[in-house]
Amino acid sequence: MRILLSLIFFFLYSNLGFSQILKPATWSTATSKTSVNIGDEVDLIFNVTIDADWYMYSTDFDPECGPIVTSFDFVPHSSYQLVGKIKPVNAID
Repeated sequence: MRILLSLIFFFLYSNLGFSQILKPATWSTATSKTSVNIGDEVDLIFNVTIDADWYMYSTDFDPECGPIVTSFDFVPHSSYQLVGKIKPVNAID
């Protein structure tokens, strides 16, 4: 009986651990043009929806202040060239 209760407790307790996985931000992407020719410049648009009571720090936020700023890593490829930097839109101070 003790073993049965222990197993039940273990399975119930271990199931609670999965509730700790959080995804407070949902990302979507878009481009400024639907049709592109070689040599055209295209804006990549990253949209994020953030759950209530969560925060995301902008790319232009001073990292020396403490929080981790949002960053983007683009894999180098011969099919594109990055022009300029990330420009945050509607960032809240």
